[in-house]
Amino acid sequence: MAETIQPAQESLLLASGDARDLPAMVCSELGRLPQQRQEEFLERFRAKRKSRGWAWLLWFLGWHFAYFREWGLQILYLVTLFFVVGLVWWVVEAFKVNDRVRQWNADRAVEVLRDLKALHA
Repeated sequence: MAETIQPAQESLLLASGDARDLPAMVCSELGRLPQQRQEEFLERFRAKRKSRGWAWLLWFLGWHFAYFREWGLQILYLVTLFFVVGLVWWVVEAFKVNDRVRQWNADRAVEVLRDLKALHA
C-alpha cells in the first residue's frame, strides 16, 4: 500500500473561521512555522483583522470607509450621501462590503506574516 504524503497545512493551528480569512499563500507559509510562531501570528492577525458584522453596520450608517481608514473617500461619501449620487453610491457599496473586508484581512495577514518572519529571521 502506498504511503500518503501529508500536506504542510496539516500542522496549522487555525480555526476554520481564521483559515477562511487567510490567503492560500499565508496558510502554506504558516504550515512551515513552529507552533509558537503560528500562535504569535494568530494573535497579531486577530488584532488587525476587520469584522464583517461591523463593516455591514457601519455601511448602513454610512461610515464604512472610516472603518477601513479611507478618510478621503469617507469625507467625499458623506458630502454626496445627501444627493442622488450618494444614494446610488450607498447601494453600490453594499455589493462591495464583503470584498473590502476580505481584501483588508488578506493584506493584514500578509503584512503580519512578513513582519513576523523579519522579526525572527
